[in-house]
Amino acid sequence: MKMDPPEKDKRKLLIRGLLTAIGVLLLFWGLKGKWNQINDQLQDVRPKSSAQTSNEELWSVLKSESSDQNKRGSALLTLTQRKQETHSYINTFLQSENDSLKRWGLLSLTVDYAKNKDQVLKYINSDNRSLRIIVYKNLAKDSSEEGKKLLKNLKKDSAYFNEDRTIVLQALYKKSSNKEKEKIIKELVQKSDSKDLLSAREATIALAQLAPDDEKVKKNFRTLLLKSKHDRVRSLALSYLTNQRDQYLSKNLGFLINDKNRLIRSQAIKTIPMLCPRQKWKWLNDRIRKESNKDIQWEIVQTAININPDGAKNFLEGLEDIKSLAPDFKLKLNKFLKELDFKKIKTSCD
Repeated sequence: MKMDPPEKDKRKLLIRGLLTAIGVLLLFWGLKGKWNQINDQLQDVRPKSSAQTSNEELWSVLKSESSDQNKRGSALLTLTQRKQETHSYINTFLQSENDSLKRWGLLSLTVDYAKNKDQVLKYINSDNRSLRIIVYKNLAKDSSEEGKKLLKNLKKDSAYFNEDRTIVLQALYKKSSNKEKEKIIKELVQKSDSKDLLSAREATIALAQLAPDDEKVKKNFRTLLLKSKHDRVRSLALSYLTNQRDQYLSKNLGFLINDKNRLIRSQAIKTIPMLCPRQKWKWLNDRIRKESNKDIQWEIVQTAININPDGAKNFLEGLEDIKSLAPDFKLKLNKFLKELDFKKIKTSCD
């Protein structure tokens, strides 16, 4: 039978319990204080985002001409977005000979288009296209109807049809209804087939950014890959379709890896492991035996290694019977194999 402890023992147990509780609390507060100290130290070394930085700190960076230009520019933009009076600095940046400062000034100027309308219009009529593009893209972010109205007027203006129209359409897209978006996509599809390389390229990039999953856009990229007059546009189309893992590539891979354009051949070869996982070694082996360009031959080797260095061993060792490989290529491959502890390949053309 369990006996109750005497009163003296009870007091000892109570005191011991209280001391233990006090010790735990002291330990807890000590650890908490230590953590706060560590956390404060970490805060000092962590890079602050502009949202965390106080206005006073931003003004200090902006006023210091010895500060990094991009930091000053970012400070100006953030302060402007916070409705601080920064107009004198905006004008100083805009008048600067430094292109980086000028761009930051223009970014800040277009934060409030309605307020700075006359100045913004001045830059829209500038001969500097990169500055005009900054205006268009920032008008797209403007929450007021003023920015959208200006973009719509620019869209109607035939003077902007050739050089800037694609950028204007791209900016306007974000502010448009679904019906208007369809019209913009339709126009960009037409422009992507332009005889002018810059126009076709910009329209192709815009389509990939604005409506990557649109079936009409996908169909257009397939057409561009086969029929575009510009190899750079075909290359963009191939990149887009690769990212989409489009089955069209699998069906036309044989055609693409034999394309007359070196860039297209090179890009297509790099898609082999993804598009033909079961037959990748056969495809790579066939291609390297037909390829006449040394750089592409080496890209095929690199593609094989990237798949799996161990799995590439048989493929690489099997190249020694290809007499069409140039001696310097075989030397390079021999060194490469040696580094990977693979079997050496003959350097002779015999």
